[in-house]
Amino acid sequence: MPHAKSVICTTVYTGEGIGDANIQPCLTAVTSVSDGLKGLYNETLKPLEQTYHFNDFSSPTLNLVEEKDKKVKELQDKIVAVNFTPESKMGKMLMAKCRTLQEENEEIGN
Repeated sequence: MPHAKSVICTTVYTGEGIGDANIQPCLTAVTSVSDGLKGLYNETLKPLEQTYHFNDFSSPTLNLVEEKDKKVKELQDKIVAVNFTPESKMGKMLMAKCRTLQEENEEIGN
């Protein structure tokens, strides 16, 4: 297993912009650390993820909760649909609006 190397980066802005030579050592250090972490991941974690099918992880409990939530939502939607009648509050409001629109249409037609 590779050992981490300590790197200290100090940059001084000289007004020369991104191409400043002072930035290059830090970019090299960051690239080195990044490459080291990728190698470490490929050597240690990736084999474990493949062995234990990490990407296939699912929780039966979470799936059950999602299914129950979906069922509750469907039943609530059905209840709302059943309660919508001409005698219900919303039904009365809708019927009144329909009558108003019908009267307006008749007036326009005359």
